[in-house]
Amino acid sequence: MAKINVLQSSVYNKIAAGEVVERPASIVKELVENSIDAGAKKLEIYVENGGLTTIQVIDDGCGIECDSVETAFLNHATSKISNETDLEKISTLGFRGEALSSIAAVTKVEIITKTKSDEFGTKLMLEGGCKTFKDIIGAPIGTSIKISDLFFNTPARKKFLKKPSGETAEITNLVQRLILANPDIAIKYASNSNIIYNSQGTGLESAIFAVYDKNTLSSCKKINWFYKDIEVCGYIGDKNFTKPNRTYQTVIVNGRYVNNNTVCTAVQRAFDRYLTTRAYPFFVLNVKLPPEKVDVNVHPNKLEVKFEDSQSVFYAVYIPVKEILDHDNKSMPEIELSNSQNNIKQSQAIINNEESLSLKNNVETKLPFDSEKEFFKSFLRPQQSFISPKLSAPEFTLQNDNKEDIYVEQETTKIFFEESITIGTAFDTYIIIQNQDNLYFVDQHAAHEMMLYDEFMLNFDKNKNIKQALLIPYIFNAKPDEREFILKNITKIQDCGFMIEEFGSSSFKISEVPLMFANADLEQFANSFLENLSTEKIDIKFIKEKIAKAACKAAVKAGNKLLPDDIEQLKKNLDKSDTLRCPHGRPVIVKITKREIEKWFKRVF
Repeated sequence: MAKINVLQSSVYNKIAAGEVVERPASIVKELVENSIDAGAKKLEIYVENGGLTTIQVIDDGCGIECDSVETAFLNHATSKISNETDLEKISTLGFRGEALSSIAAVTKVEIITKTKSDEFGTKLMLEGGCKTFKDIIGAPIGTSIKISDLFFNTPARKKFLKKPSGETAEITNLVQRLILANPDIAIKYASNSNIIYNSQGTGLESAIFAVYDKNTLSSCKKINWFYKDIEVCGYIGDKNFTKPNRTYQTVIVNGRYVNNNTVCTAVQRAFDRYLTTRAYPFFVLNVKLPPEKVDVNVHPNKLEVKFEDSQSVFYAVYIPVKEILDHDNKSMPEIELSNSQNNIKQSQAIINNEESLSLKNNVETKLPFDSEKEFFKSFLRPQQSFISPKLSAPEFTLQNDNKEDIYVEQETTKIFFEESITIGTAFDTYIIIQNQDNLYFVDQHAAHEMMLYDEFMLNFDKNKNIKQALLIPYIFNAKPDEREFILKNITKIQDCGFMIEEFGSSSFKISEVPLMFANADLEQFANSFLENLSTEKIDIKFIKEKIAKAACKAAVKAGNKLLPDDIEQLKKNLDKSDTLRCPHGRPVIVKITKREIEKWFKRVF
């Protein structure tokens, strides 16, 4: 058997740092949470070079007593808990006592702190966890802690970090969440001497205004809901205020920003009937419940929590969100024939989640279902149509006895749509074309997308994309990760015919677009373009594809009434296209044979 070694503190602190200090943003999180736990009402965060050079957090909290400053940097030293029973009802953000010792092990630290009872403050300096200087000093009440030279003694860790711009984006995203989770604390954040955020600490409305833009609140509805011992408060975007990714969703549990599938899924399910593909609701929701009913000790960085009763949390979030959305829906209720199998699969996935939604006690409240059990069973029931069976027409399924794809990709005989008969349009969305013994349903939106995409790609390859100046430039805000993505690829975007430039610290301006996209919805274009930013494949081909798909998606819409000349032009383009699928992979045409229709009416068998 190999010899068992007891590791020195200098070694195990560096190992612990691997969990706690994943990147500069991790340090910012731990330091800010310590300040919040210290009762700070005002916070200042300064970062240089993405935190690789310097991170400084200054607060007006209670400070640390002179004889306890060195103790604070010992492993598992904490003021948050004192015995085992405290772990059952944690109400502070930090509690493990790992953060400061782990941070000090891989950085150079300077801390200046003073309590109300101390006459003077204390200044302590450490390097790699070892004290290099300590003295008394004049200082205001509170704490200033400065972290320098991250991973100076573990250079192998540095190669796993992003570039400074990428680390800055990570920190900025984190500070956004901290501002939203602590709306009553004034938080100032600056990067490389540029002020990014400066929240006033006057409530959630001002916090949302500081993080996003002035139009966000006007597109949101306020939530303040109580269920059992759970309170859900915050803001949810209306059904028309959606975002291209989930980074605009903020879940706060007892004042702590977390990633939580139960809350996010509850909101998503409430929005189900209102969302289009790849559209995500905006929300900032704070779920408050007794500390003993939530486990915050399930993740090294405390980014995940586990609820004692996940079902009740789901219920408490889903109901108020759905009520707000349904109340705002002024149009006639829509009756849909839902896909029961999809319903079952989606609901089963929720119930089989890591935080399973077990069926428990009855609910004593006026809600759409008599019990939580009935509520969750409703997700598993096939949704029924309200059309009377006596009045409804027979339902038929498009069957294909030969197992051939009914989507038209390649026909054995070339079809010339331009020479075919246009029967008309259905729902101002589907063009119906007759060719010999076949009917073809053409999705006008998908067909137009395909046409624009092909034209854009052809013109780009031949350098013939003519630009059109916009009468009123389009200005949009971008989150830190989106901003980094655009700045990294701004030359490639401009080469594709979109004149885009920075317009302030977090905004961009589009002043020219390719002529063929002059009438496109630029808001939808920006949202589509900023979908799925996680890819590492960043070259001109990738950017060209991403722009083309986003611009096409923002062009023609289902429901737009086309003139006969427009339909004929689309038919011509169908004849020219090599593939009959839109840039996003959806089919452009579906074929129904005359024989299939005759089967519907029992003329043939």
